[in-house]
Formats: sequence, structure tokens, C-alpha cells
Amino acid sequence: MNLNNLKSKKENLLFLQTIMGLTYANIHLANQYDEYKFMEGDLGEDKIRKTTVSMLVDTGAIRMSINEEIMKTLGLKKGFPFKASLADGT
Repeated sequence: MNLNNLKSKKENLLFLQTIMGLTYANIHLANQYDEYKFMEGDLGEDKIRKTTVSMLVDTGAIRMSINEEIMKTLGLKKGFPFKASLADGT
């Protein structure tokens, strides 16, 4: 099956998951410090910086990496760099 023949991005993703065995999930991310400020009454709930993204699921992962766009959306500072790979070495 040619990827160009698929009708939507969702179909492309489903096709890739089936062939390659990759699983993606929509997850909700929020700035934890904003949540603390909200719980303490120092920040309105509508001011909590948050976003929903589609991420690759890795059941053996102990860390998660995000790109700079997500980092800026959440108002986070840059952390330490590290190399990541899948179990198959990619």
C-alpha cells in the first residue's frame, strides 16, 4: 500500500502503527508549577499552561522528551540533553 494513497493523516498513522508496531497516544501535559500555584489559590485554573500532544508509547521508558515548541507552550526551562533510542536501536 502506498502512503500517498491514504485519505488522511490518521489513516497514515494507523498504517504505520500496523506495519512498524509503533503505538501512539494522545496525552495531556501541564506545567506542574502552575498546577501547584492553582492549588494554593495563587493562579486561576485558566492560567495553567497545558497542551495535548500525540506521543510514541514506550512501556519501558523512564523519561520523556519533548520538543522546543512544547517546552515553550508549557513555559518550561531546557533540561539536560540525553540520547534516546527504541529497543530495536533506532
